[in-house]
Amino acid sequence: MNSPAPTLSVLSDRLRPFLLLALGLIVYRGFRHYYFDDPFITYRVAENLAQGKGWVYNFGEHINVTTSPLWTMLLAGLHFLAGVDLPSLGLALSILFLTLAAELLARALKPHLPAPAATLASIFVIINPHFAQTVGMETMLLFVLALAAILNYQQERWKAAGFFLSLAILARMDVAVLALILALHFLFTRKRIFPLEAILAFLIPLLLWFGFSFWYFGEFQPATLAVKIAQRQSGGHWGAGYILLNHLGLILARNFLTWDPLNLLLLALLGLGLAALARQRSFAGLCLLAWAAGHVLAYGIILNVPGYAWYFAPVFLALQVVLAVGVVRLVQGRAWVLRVGFFLTVAILAFWAVAWFGFDSKLIDQVLTPVHLSHIFFYLALFPLTLLGFKPFAGRKPWQALALILVAAAAVVPRNWNGWLQAQTFPPTQYRNYPLAAKWITQNLPKAKSLGANEIGILGWCLKDHLIVDQCGIPTPGAAEHLARRDYTWWILRYRPDALVLHPARDWWWQLEEPIKRAEWFKQAYRLRVTLEADREGPPWGKHAVEIWELVDDREIPSVANSNRQR
Repeated sequence: MNSPAPTLSVLSDRLRPFLLLALGLIVYRGFRHYYFDDPFITYRVAENLAQGKGWVYNFGEHINVTTSPLWTMLLAGLHFLAGVDLPSLGLALSILFLTLAAELLARALKPHLPAPAATLASIFVIINPHFAQTVGMETMLLFVLALAAILNYQQERWKAAGFFLSLAILARMDVAVLALILALHFLFTRKRIFPLEAILAFLIPLLLWFGFSFWYFGEFQPATLAVKIAQRQSGGHWGAGYILLNHLGLILARNFLTWDPLNLLLLALLGLGLAALARQRSFAGLCLLAWAAGHVLAYGIILNVPGYAWYFAPVFLALQVVLAVGVVRLVQGRAWVLRVGFFLTVAILAFWAVAWFGFDSKLIDQVLTPVHLSHIFFYLALFPLTLLGFKPFAGRKPWQALALILVAAAAVVPRNWNGWLQAQTFPPTQYRNYPLAAKWITQNLPKAKSLGANEIGILGWCLKDHLIVDQCGIPTPGAAEHLARRDYTWWILRYRPDALVLHPARDWWWQLEEPIKRAEWFKQAYRLRVTLEADREGPPWGKHAVEIWELVDDREIPSVANSNRQR
């Protein structure tokens, strides 16, 4: 690549932090009402820890239900010091760490790439809704620590790199993949292992945590990993085959392999970006690609767990880097490449002309949506790029700057738009139902002290004084093992919760909950009290309505030893 043009001041190092901060504030505003179930599990533990009740989810039960020790401690510490509401704190910290991660990414990429590519990658990351949709989780903290480790490794600050890697693993254990990549790189390039002080900086925080974990919980790993494996083994509810790989394949196909002609541009940018990273030997860029590949190998093949959104974060991080480098490479590329772009633009516009004049009315209905209409304007804006392929315009910095901005917008805005629109409709009915259910239980079942459910985050947060029984087994010993055996009723037989939050038979939870409702003992022991759904006061109930069942006679529940015979 050519050196960055001095006229591209909008992409300069001096302005980038302010630009990212402004974008971070926009993201915060756009996602301030966004939430989902899983972070509330950590919030409940963090609040108990801050209040001196111990590292527990259910009082008196020393079970590690949080994937991220560091995130839990950070939330608990700030909640204790500032008294800030934990969901609000989780949102603010997530967006703050997203902004910081974007800046660290730019600094890590800059030594081997032009400044526009590094800055553009940081912008792509901060505006990508996939990352913002993990608010409340440890994902952005993980990115900050992992990128800090890569940056210090590049600068040969081995002790700092080891320390940040250690903290990153405490943020989420799967960052061990990145630690292994850096260790192997050091071994093969320097023919020796890390210096002793770097090894100690890496090991000491981990040993302290694992020592505490074994002393306090009696085990090294959190319960969440066993639960995810049990979900895969439980049948088709979470998917079949290589679940995470299938999910990732669908996401990538939807973004890059549909009939939409814009995908031709995206595929070209990916190819140019990969070639440029290899040619420039960008350590940070190639390291992120290796991390993404190792991450998919670990989760998608070795563990083969369900495809939760945050599992794809390293993959999307690498993709943003490749796309950004591809955009800059195209803008600063050779004339023949730009001429090809000219003819591609003409072909795209011809396609839209055919669609516009109605040769296929169904096609018009599908593509002329607000999101797809935006493509037309971006395609029209590609002309500054193609003009750079002809002598009167070749190398002109203003045209390069204009083309860079417009091609970048064409590459990311339409697809990000969908995610941002989705954020405006969140939380969906499914998550808004749980606070309603918790409120109803508090008002109408005052004697209920325990609650059983499949999604326990929001319910457990709203019912903090209730013992929570989880069908998947995160805070519930034994439940995950029985879920893996496709025994969907054991958790009720064993723990006999005073109330249950289930879902209508037609809902997504049918495979897990219908065997419970069909059991004869269940029909005698529990009574359906109410069905609730946000924004509805009566049937027909929607897809995500919740049912509240009350335990009326626990004598009808067979003992666990006899459950197989009586179920």
